[in-house]
Amino acid sequence: MFRVTFTGNLGADPEQRYTEKGQPMVQFRTAVNTRRRNPAGEFEDRTDWVRVRVMGPRATYLADRLVKGSKVLVTGPLEVSEYESRQKPGQMVTAFDVFADDVELLSPTPKDDGATPVAAAAGRPNRGGTSMADGSDTATSIDHDPTDMPF
Repeated sequence: MFRVTFTGNLGADPEQRYTEKGQPMVQFRTAVNTRRRNPAGEFEDRTDWVRVRVMGPRATYLADRLVKGSKVLVTGPLEVSEYESRQKPGQMVTAFDVFADDVELLSPTPKDDGATPVAAAAGRPNRGGTSMADGSDTATSIDHDPTDMPF
């Protein structure tokens, strides 16, 4: 199985649909940005687009919270396919689709207070971090000595 985990930003608001059997599905396109060195040794930014689909109760949950620009962490199997471009007949285009097992929202939603990232499944622990009562992030509010590692 070919599984991927990536972070990216939604390029548009998600589309919510229902299957023929009435199961909710949400679909959105995610921009995944990477920086690489070109042959001349200079850095180039590259954006790849990945279509993400989520089925079931999580689809409804996400449809209510995701908006264009939301930063998400996606995990699931990757399907790569090719099709002929509508804009340029004869030119083949590669498409990347992920049927997500897990989607976590890494940026605040319009319904949130902006302090805590939202996990994308009810009752799922928030792996994106938490906020202290004073609004500071736990990752930055804990004193940490990098030489004090358990290994």
